[in-house]
Parts: sequence; structure tokens; C-alpha cells
Amino acid sequence: MMENKGIYAFLNCHQDVFSRFFCDEGVPDWIAKNLGADTLKEFLLPFPLNFKREPDTEYPVLDQYLQHPFAQYYFTQGVINDFKVLCTNGNGILEAFASFWRAVASYFADRSGGYHTVGFGPSSVSCSDVQKVARSDSQSR
Repeated sequence: MMENKGIYAFLNCHQDVFSRFFCDEGVPDWIAKNLGADTLKEFLLPFPLNFKREPDTEYPVLDQYLQHPFAQYYFTQGVINDFKVLCTNGNGILEAFASFWRAVASYFADRSGGYHTVGFGPSSVSCSDVQKVARSDSQSR
């Protein structure tokens, strides 16, 4: 194994703007897709941005979304709604995500390394909570 050579794995489900569907990284696609069909349509509200999406993945086209300040995407309706749905276990998503991380932890239990689950804060995510995250994130970049 790698640890015999001094190489260790650290699994990190890092999130910036919830998911790749919202112009960055975050939860796996299977979670983002299960948050509701309107989520992708509402993503850019209230901003008057019109991104094309990749036909095979439905991700926003990278060149387009990188032209705008990263932190503004935290203020979009789709991102705010998805944080709320995840943190309140809407559609059973939080439990499914916890089950996923239990499987990861079990698989790697006898190996050296580590993992970090996504930290989203309290279940009562509000616009002001999202604004705080956005300010913090924009200052760290």
C-alpha cells in the first residue's frame, strides 16, 4: 500500500459554491441532481447572467462563469435553496450523504490517512449565513 512508502491519502469533499452545477466544486453530482428540478433553473437568480451549459454534463461553461466574481454565486437562489435542502435533510439528501461518508469511513478504517466531510453550518441556513460564507471565501482567494 501507499502508506508503506510514506504516501497517505486525504479525502476532502471540499465545497465552494455547493456543486459544479453552480460554477465551482462541492457535493457529488448525485446529490445536486436530487435536490429538485427547479434548482438548475433558479441558479442565477437574481443576477442577469446567462450561462451556456455543457451538453454532456449540464455544468456551466467554465470560460463564462470565470468572468464573474466567484463570491457572487453564493447569493443565487439555487445555491441558497440547495444549502437549505441539504442542511434540513430535504428529500433525504443529508441522510444519503451521511450514508456515503459512513461507507467511505468504513472502507478506509484500517488505512492511514484521513477524510473531511463538507461543513455547511447550522440547519437554518439563511441568506445572511450564505453572505458570511461568501465574504470569507472571497477574502481567502
